[in-house]
Amino acid sequence: MPCPMLNITLNGIGFKCLINTGSEINVITKSIAKKSRIPRTLKPRIGITTLGRKVEFLGLLEDAQLSLGGIAIKIYVFVLEGNY
Repeated sequence: MPCPMLNITLNGIGFKCLINTGSEINVITKSIAKKSRIPRTLKPRIGITTLGRKVEFLGLLEDAQLSLGGIAIKIYVFVLEGNY
């Protein structure tokens, strides 16, 4: 069963995103992070996916304001290079 795609707002900027309720972390691409204008913290790090693939985290967006269906929450979002 495919994961649902929903329209969200991240710091006032609208995006279409994949919702994976089983994920342990939130991730977005570098281009979306740039559009959201949230300052990045955390130095780049290498992570390992569940399939053993290495990915480079370019940073972390702390206290990102996520809005969905009129509900707003603050989340932490890791920034990745490219699309996954």
